[in-house]
Amino acid sequence: GYNNFGQLGDNSVTNRSTPVLVCGNHTFCQISGGQYHSLGIDNNGQAWAWGFNGNGQLGDNSVTSRKTPIQVCGNHTFCQIGCGMYHSLGIDNNGVTWAWGANTSGQLGDNTTTQRNTPVQVCGNITFCQISGGYSHSLGIDNNGQAWTWGYNNFGQLGDNTTTQRNTPVQVC
Repeated sequence: GYNNFGQLGDNSVTNRSTPVLVCGNHTFCQISGGQYHSLGIDNNGQAWAWGFNGNGQLGDNSVTSRKTPIQVCGNHTFCQIGCGMYHSLGIDNNGVTWAWGANTSGQLGDNTTTQRNTPVQVCGNITFCQISGGYSHSLGIDNNGQAWTWGYNNFGQLGDNTTTQRNTPVQVC
């Protein structure tokens, strides 16, 4: 696929029409793709990121794009990850949800619109079992099966019967 920012992780910016091996000899148990970046969780629960990083979405405390995987800061042990357009999300083994990257619409859920280059905790003390990122919004399912959303909402994509931006999780109606 498209690889102008190294999002294929093969230490190149060459577009590929067949699969290529991601560098680093990692054994990934989960991967996710964003607009121009990718995330993976290895068998030890460590999160790795590669590709475009102009908004800190790689979580390595920089805005330097990477053509090979770099470890996400914070020493978190993740069990689930998700990519948005220019942000990233992860659930750690304690059920805490973390987010990093672009935050112009509150999609990190930390009650700010401040870009974060390392993981910050999503507000609300909600224990999510699944998360996903969209254009400039995020979604999660809690352990009771309830859906939550936060971030950009101009078209009602948060499902809370409003078009109000939310900087912290709100329950879907």
